[in-house]
Amino acid sequence: MIVVFGIGSNLADKEQHIQSALDYLSLIVGTRLSCSDFFYSEPWGFVSDNRFVNVVAAYRTSLSAVTVLRLSQRIERLMGRQEHSHIDSNGKKQYADRNIDIDLLFYFQQNKMPRTIDEAFIMSEKHNSAFLTLPHPLIRQRDFVVVPLRQIL
Repeated sequence: MIVVFGIGSNLADKEQHIQSALDYLSLIVGTRLSCSDFFYSEPWGFVSDNRFVNVVAAYRTSLSAVTVLRLSQRIERLMGRQEHSHIDSNGKKQYADRNIDIDLLFYFQQNKMPRTIDEAFIMSEKHNSAFLTLPHPLIRQRDFVVVPLRQIL
């Protein structure tokens, strides 16, 4: 199976946080197949003076999508991630600065990568629960995911 992550940071040594997350994923989730270049962007969904660094990376894994998600959340906590986002009075999630953010974007049962973003949506395992939604529902709205994703497809 292949899992694709979006990884971002906008605090302290952002590039080092990204590299550490990539290394942890290699140790815990599986073998890294590809990784995009760093993509620099303004915060999305909230106001901050801190710009983001993002990458998209693909890994081969033998783990289930739910297990991969739980492990990636464990990595975030290990790296000091504090849950700073909250739900506002309208029921909408409000984002905040973070030293690391690891999002599970796609999970492919096949052992091959799609060639396009549209093909990735077709090939990805579908999952919709309070805990995990696959493919990630906001991919196409975020240039900081789309641009690096195109590099690895």
